[in-house]
Amino acid sequence: MPPAGSAADIVEHRFASVLGVDDAEFTQPAYLNSSLGAYSAELVRRVNAHTAGLEPNYQRMGVRNALARLVLASRAGSEPRCALSAEQLAWAQERARAMTADLQMLGVRMVGALDDLVPGPGITPEGVDPALATAADLLEVAVIGLAGMARVHTDVRLELSQLRRTTTPCSAPRSNCSARPAANEAEGGSRSNG
Repeated sequence: MPPAGSAADIVEHRFASVLGVDDAEFTQPAYLNSSLGAYSAELVRRVNAHTAGLEPNYQRMGVRNALARLVLASRAGSEPRCALSAEQLAWAQERARAMTADLQMLGVRMVGALDDLVPGPGITPEGVDPALATAADLLEVAVIGLAGMARVHTDVRLELSQLRRTTTPCSAPRSNCSARPAANEAEGGSRSNG
C-alpha cells in the first residue's frame, strides 16, 4: 500500500494502469472503508471472538456493518490510533522485506514501489497497541457501542413498522410476493392489524 500521506486516488491510478484503462472515467464511491480507533478495534475483536459461531450474514451485518461502521467508526478521532508493538513491527518489516525480495526475483512487472509494501515506523506518539487497552477504556467504548446499537436496532424496528403499515400481506409463496400498497391506504383509509 502507498505510504500515509499519498494521494487518495493513487491505488486507483495504479490499478487502472495494470488494466490498461483510463481511470478518468471512474469515480470513487461515496462510502470509504472507515478506520477504528485502538479501543474500538479491540472491542470489535473481542465481540468477534464471542460471535464466531454466528452465520456470516449476522457477523457482517451485526458486527462489521452496524457496530463497527455505523456506531464506532465515528469515534476514531477521539481515540488513539492503532499501532503495532515494537516486536510486531519488527516481524512485519522482516516478513515484508522477504516477500518483496521474492517478488523481485520473479521478474514480473510491478506497478508502484516495492518499498511501499514494507511497513514504516509503527509506533507513533498517538498510536497504541489495541491489546493494551485497559478495562476502563473498553468499558467506555462498550457503553457507547451498546447505546449506538440500541439506536440502530430502533431505527430498523421503526422502518419495519412503517413497511408493515404501508404494505399488505401476501398469501402466495414468498418468491411471488412483492411489497405493494395496502388497497384501503391507497384510497386514503387505514388498515387495522386485526
